[in-house]
Amino acid sequence: MEKIRYHHCILGIALLMALTACSSNDPLEYNHAAKAAKEMGIATDNYSVLLQDMDYNEAKDQYLHKYSVVYRPKDNKDTLIQQVSKWYAVNEVYFDDHKNDMGMSILRMEDGKPNTSAAPPGFAGFVGNEQYGEWRKVENTTASADSIGNTTGKDSTATNTSHTSHRRHSFLGPGLLWFFLPRFGYMGGMFGTRHRSPSYGSWNNYNTNYKPRNSSYYGQVGQNGKYNYGTQSEFNQRANPSAKWSNKDSGFRSRVRTRVARSASVSRSSGRYGSSGSLRSRGGGFGK
Repeated sequence: MEKIRYHHCILGIALLMALTACSSNDPLEYNHAAKAAKEMGIATDNYSVLLQDMDYNEAKDQYLHKYSVVYRPKDNKDTLIQQVSKWYAVNEVYFDDHKNDMGMSILRMEDGKPNTSAAPPGFAGFVGNEQYGEWRKVENTTASADSIGNTTGKDSTATNTSHTSHRRHSFLGPGLLWFFLPRFGYMGGMFGTRHRSPSYGSWNNYNTNYKPRNSSYYGQVGQNGKYNYGTQSEFNQRANPSAKWSNKDSGFRSRVRTRVARSASVSRSSGRYGSSGSLRSRGGGFGK
């Protein structure tokens, strides 16, 4: 009897060791955006991966992502470099998780610490950083500035600048917009702020209430019924007008959304994938 118990104990330990070997302590091991950044040779502890485009290949039954990686080189922290990836096949759960996140940052590495929630581009580390720009009061805009608890549902914009005046503000509060300094003006192109200047209210709301909880943030809902940021937002349409996904007909996009939601639901129920499309086992972690 003791011998049987001994063998059961040995078998239990062996099984536990096998399960431990199949698991990983790396939360990004099967994160598609992180894998893409690694394959692109991004060797730095500070970078942001933006979901630039997405698509679905019906012939191959493949869900696809294209990324834009913005990073600071280790030897020059005053400079930002942007690299656009090739198309990557991603699993259905990851595609479903990020179907509303086009034009947004879906992975940020800050001093080696990852944040995988969706956030407006540049909101972590660049917008609000006085090394790169400043908050200014914009007079006579047609849109009201948002703030925490604002009921207007609108972020302020700098699209109507023909009759505006800009004044730098030392007081931080509602009604302020972010502008990159001239020497860092190229960052506006990387993050799309040339099309929509971030408001202090939105930036503060994200950094105070969403970033600490690793929660996704899409801004306020505008008068058009859409969020300020994300796949269907006006911001994304202006910042990336040539995106494949945005130029597909609405029927195609609707079919893909329905299909991926159904497939992702089955995969989640079966336990095939963990959160954000991470595989439960080591086999086939990237791609479909």
